[in-house]
Amino acid sequence: MTKHNRIKEASATVNRGGRLPAFKPTHIQVLLKIVAEHPQASLDEIANELYRQSGLQVCSATIRRCLRAQGIVRLKVKRHVYTP
Repeated sequence: MTKHNRIKEASATVNRGGRLPAFKPTHIQVLLKIVAEHPQASLDEIANELYRQSGLQVCSATIRRCLRAQGIVRLKVKRHVYTP
């Protein structure tokens, strides 16, 4: 029983695997710079610019998740339509 508990505790600290994160800290800095320079750019445009500047190719959903993790939420601009 003691051996089982030691193994269980040891396995909790070991990395369980899975895919490594695509964004490194340097990529995040480049991404934030791109978003600051082009605030109205679409996620696909940001992905293309990120690939051009850093060589990292990711999908738009990955960019959205990374921005959300950094506290940036991109919202559409509300446009009011006035009818005469």
